[in-house]
Amino acid sequence: MKAAIDAKHYFISIDQVELRYRGLKQQEFYNFVERLLDDHENTNAFREQLQIRLTDTLPEIKTEEEKIALQNYVKYLNKLSNNELGLQLLSRFKAYQLDDYSILRVLSNFIRNLDKRDLLDIKDLVSLVNHNYSMFEKLRDVIGLDQNQSTPETYALMIQFIALYNRHGILYLKFNDLVRVLRQWYKPYQAILSIRKEYTFGTYKQPKAFKEPIPGIDIYEKYKKLLSDKKTGMVFINFSHEHQI
Repeated sequence: MKAAIDAKHYFISIDQVELRYRGLKQQEFYNFVERLLDDHENTNAFREQLQIRLTDTLPEIKTEEEKIALQNYVKYLNKLSNNELGLQLLSRFKAYQLDDYSILRVLSNFIRNLDKRDLLDIKDLVSLVNHNYSMFEKLRDVIGLDQNQSTPETYALMIQFIALYNRHGILYLKFNDLVRVLRQWYKPYQAILSIRKEYTFGTYKQPKAFKEPIPGIDIYEKYKKLLSDKKTGMVFINFSHEHQI
């Protein structure tokens, strides 16, 4: 469900092109895409065959507007193919004739409106699903649920996961950015410590800069404590290891 919601823009854009441009050559192209969705080795093969067909078709399209529309159509498909699941979902939408992709926008807004709710209250989420059950039922086949799995509780757990990810996902990305910056900072920090250790006060005449606090040290010390276990001494993120997450 999350993959479908994340890709809603591409689904809707693809649908809009198919509805607006209905010429014979466009119809042939759409039919080719539908067959290709069901029969391609991998995403790279999908893109290659799609591009070959586009190159062959464009000279047969009459107007510049229609050519641009078909090129955009292929662009949306290529974006969707960044994840094989995106192509599978498009294929399922077509197989079950669920051409109204706007339901994904409605569902996305529904989940966005959960922002102020207690997402750990599963009973509340089940109640919300029950009030909007027809919307979820339309997606049952697309997201691959059988009759037994298609329950309010199942959909409630799905929207709980998506809403929690949306709520905390940005914080996770920001934290990753912080870790990346600290890793870049750590190497010169170690070099400064090494220089200060080698050229000690009393043996050498130190410049004033030696006594100044190292920029960023407060942030580093704060997260160094948070990212280690005091009892075991385990370090969850070692800034000296560039490839560690």
